[in-house]
Amino acid sequence: MLRLCAAGKLRCGEKARRPGAAAVAAVADVLEGGDFSAYEAIAAFAWPMLLQSGASPSSPAADWG
Repeated sequence: MLRLCAAGKLRCGEKARRPGAAAVAAVADVLEGGDFSAYEAIAAFAWPMLLQSGASPSSPAADWG
């Protein structure tokens, strides 16, 4: 996840600060055990949100948008 963040592949929307479809797809590709559900990208959506909420001001995740 941190490598995706550092590479700039995790982007969140400006207003809602939620990950876009491309970010969710990028995370889904690197999830080791796959996602919880075959029908929805639950973990792939949650990981960018968790990284963003826990980012320090100096981390690449702090400047998403």
